[in-house]
Amino acid sequence: EKNLLTDASIPVIARMPQLNSLNLYENRITDAAVGNLAEIDRLESLFVWQTHITIAGIDQLQSLKPELKIYNE
Repeated sequence: EKNLLTDASIPVIARMPQLNSLNLYENRITDAAVGNLAEIDRLESLFVWQTHITIAGIDQLQSLKPELKIYNE
């Protein structure tokens, strides 16, 4: 949380094989990262509070990865 992460950071983070929870709180992540986030196989929970991911982006991610728990507040 509270880092300088951007959409370009997500593909690098996604390479972590044991990643099952990701806290993106207060980072510059946008809807452009949705596709890469959906490709993280083991991801079970995602915290996107105070990012630039919109409700539409959250809905899209949830449809791509229905088992993912997304926390937006």
